Amino acid sequence: MSGTVYSDDDIVIVNKSPGEDSERLAESIGAFPCHRLDKAASGLLLLAKNKRAAAALCVPGGVKKTYIIRVEGILEQKSGRLEDLLWRDARKNKTYVVDRIRAGVKPAILEYRVISESDGFSTVECRMITGRTHQIRVQFASRAHPVCGDRRYGSKESGELSLRCSKLEFSHPRGGEKLCFEI
Repeated sequence: MSGTVYSDDDIVIVNKSPGEDSERLAESIGAFPCHRLDKAASGLLLLAKNKRAAAALCVPGGVKKTYIIRVEGILEQKSGRLEDLLWRDARKNKTYVVDRIRAGVKPAILEYRVISESDGFSTVECRMITGRTHQIRVQFASRAHPVCGDRRYGSKESGELSLRCSKLEFSHPRGGEKLCFEI
């Protein structure tokens, strides 16, 4: 079950549990989601309690998000930037890396660094530059390093999806104070 990390008159930050739907969670609190976490993912979720706060926070680049993931295999490059073109098939609820621009294709960028490696797995910190549906999942899977537990994108590991939003950075919608929350 999700728990509240922080709350004031304008925002609430919850630590979302795997299996909970971001939008339903926001609705149950009476708030607006400022970003999404896949249902199977966990971690910090920022919600706006009013339309003014939502308008200030729900803009591209308004919230900087960092994730911790565990992927299959040992990454050759220990840090870097992944840039791809992604196309989403809404009917299949699946995203694909494609090689050319066409209708519905969007650029996807993230920066990463390997935190640790053991037993054929890598723990990786990812900082999102863009925020596309299933972006981290498909970008790593397309490089033969699926996120552990992500059967949709080729993981052979069973269990929960190993994708957690660990850090949020943003300016408070009232007054602009720089805030950072990390778990």
